[in-house]
Amino acid sequence: MGRTILPYSQQIKLVEESYKNYRRGLPAPKQQILDGIFRNAKKDLAAGVMASDPNPQNSMILSAIIDLQKQINELAEAIEILKKK
Repeated sequence: MGRTILPYSQQIKLVEESYKNYRRGLPAPKQQILDGIFRNAKKDLAAGVMASDPNPQNSMILSAIIDLQKQINELAEAIEILKKK
């Protein structure tokens, strides 16, 4: 018996491919942001595999949100350091 579910890494590629025309419609700076979202989803591959969500976009969106929150936390810490000076 073969696999019945595509590996998460291939699901990410399919989703990325399905947004190819959407990406083309974005201005260049936003294309880079979208590319970054897909890169982050690929970095969190292990978490996406563990989630085993039938809709891979859920894990990809969660990865993007987590990355954004991480950036917000880092910026908040940088602001606090600057306030103390």
